[in-house]
Amino acid sequence: MTGAGPRPVEEALSARAEVVEENGRFVVYLDVVLASGAVRRRLSEHPDRPRAQVAAREYERAAARHLGDQPVQVVRARP
Repeated sequence: MTGAGPRPVEEALSARAEVVEENGRFVVYLDVVLASGAVRRRLSEHPDRPRAQVAAREYERAAARHLGDQPVQVVRARP
């Protein structure tokens, strides 16, 4: 890995957990807004919506602790 150095850490401005149904399973994504743009990360996959929503709330709480008073929101699964 030549030329690969550590990537700079950028402070998140906001974060949002979203539950999306994919192929009969429920996936939790975290959308993070940075000053330079936005990123989406797939965090976990669950067999049913209630379990995915519990996980999304946990991710939301962790993001809220990190961001302080910044907005963090859990989005329900799309029908």
